[in-house]
Amino acid sequence: MSMLKRWGIGLCALVGVGGVYAAPLIIYSAAVTNENWGDFWRAAATPYGATTAGLFALSAGGLAFYNGHEERKVNQAVEDRRHDAETIRTLRERYTAAVEQLANDSTTISQAGVYAIAALADDWLSITQTADAQVCINLLCAYLRSAPVDASATELPSDQPVRDTIMRTIAAHLTAPDPDESAGTASKTWRDLDYDFTGAHLYDVNLDRVVFRGERTDFTDVHFHGQKASFRETEFRASRTRFERAEFHNRITSFHDAKFHSEHTAFFGTKFNGVSIFFTNAQFHGDAIHFEDAVFMNQSVTSFAGAQVWCRKDISFDVAEFHSSRTNFDSAEFHTPVATFADVQFDSRRTSFQNVQFYTDQASFMRSIFDGKTTSFREAQFHGTSLIFDEAKFRAETTSFIDAEFSSSSTSFRAASFNGAGASFRHAKFASDTTTFALVKFETTRLCEFVDPAAWKSMVFDWDDDLSKKPDSVTPAKWPPLASDPDDAAEEKLRENGSGGRAGRMARGLTVAQRLRGRLAAKRR
Repeated sequence: MSMLKRWGIGLCALVGVGGVYAAPLIIYSAAVTNENWGDFWRAAATPYGATTAGLFALSAGGLAFYNGHEERKVNQAVEDRRHDAETIRTLRERYTAAVEQLANDSTTISQAGVYAIAALADDWLSITQTADAQVCINLLCAYLRSAPVDASATELPSDQPVRDTIMRTIAAHLTAPDPDESAGTASKTWRDLDYDFTGAHLYDVNLDRVVFRGERTDFTDVHFHGQKASFRETEFRASRTRFERAEFHNRITSFHDAKFHSEHTAFFGTKFNGVSIFFTNAQFHGDAIHFEDAVFMNQSVTSFAGAQVWCRKDISFDVAEFHSSRTNFDSAEFHTPVATFADVQFDSRRTSFQNVQFYTDQASFMRSIFDGKTTSFREAQFHGTSLIFDEAKFRAETTSFIDAEFSSSSTSFRAASFNGAGASFRHAKFASDTTTFALVKFETTRLCEFVDPAAWKSMVFDWDDDLSKKPDSVTPAKWPPLASDPDDAAEEKLRENGSGGRAGRMARGLTVAQRLRGRLAAKRR
């Protein structure tokens, strides 16, 4: 009720009450002091007298209306409380009955229990009793976490239809659109609730395009079985999303186009088996993403191609292992303070970071091992503050940094080793303030090329002061190589004038070779 209404009703009540008490006194006074009653009635019949009497009548009516309105409000509140109490009592009775159904030995009755619990959760949400709805979800998740009485390594449990029904029911409610609040639609979405699947054995999971938005989404220690585990276009917006130590035994595991917005997303120690694993075009947001100790051991491909990382702190693959036929980070983008692949074992037949872009304070592949047939960072771009390949071992048959761009403030391959058949930095752009290959072992059976660099700035090699120490496998033979950046004609002139040694090298970066630049541009077209 508005303040103006309250003042109006109060004024009417005051005037009305005052009028009721004052009227007899006024009449009596007039009768005693006025010898002529006719004069009194003539005065009462004047417009002033009629208005006064009408005001008294309206005030009394307003007072009566106000009292009636307040009484109706009190009665309605009492009725609402009684109705809510009855509704809650009924829902709790339904919960008890649904639990008994779910625990029944009959698959059909158990499935009916699942639907009853789902309907109950919807009804709790419709009266904004989120805590009671969460109890229903906890019950369904607890059933999934429970070990089947007839568990077998080769056959599905007898209650698998019940477990499938639970997963389908959860998926359906997580894909339900949010209510139209402006239309007063009651919320029946389960997106804002928590899910604890810890240790469950899940078969042929399909959670495509669902939205997790509660405080916690937990798949820790879950075993995924069947042909497929699919989270395509799924949005993980819970405060914490956990797949720690989960094991995927599916033929195909897909997080294609998934969006991770949790503050912390954890795949610590997760094992990905099967044939194919896809994080293609996935988006990683939030504070931190953890793939430490994860193992990707599948027959075909592990793909993070096109993935985008926008973390506020870091993404880490430290100590992870990639044993797929192909490991693919092509065209992935890292926009995060720290992106680290330290101590990672890349043992795929082909490992590819082609066209990858790092915009980081630090990008690190320290002590990582690149085995297999091919390792490619072709056309990769490294921006930001620091790029570290220190002590990395490039043991693939061929290693390619062709057309790569090193634009971080600092680039370091210190104590790295190239042990494969060959390695190429042809047309690479070394534009960092400092780039060091100090203590690097060039032990390829064929050439390690630094031919036709797009830029050659502030490079450090062990033979800078003594070219006789340069391995024969490192090309070009005429050292340092000519750079094709047109902005360094002066530095090229210094080189032609014989300026040598470390001081000369520091001044010679980014030399000019217009002819080579034109050839490179034609090649790229």
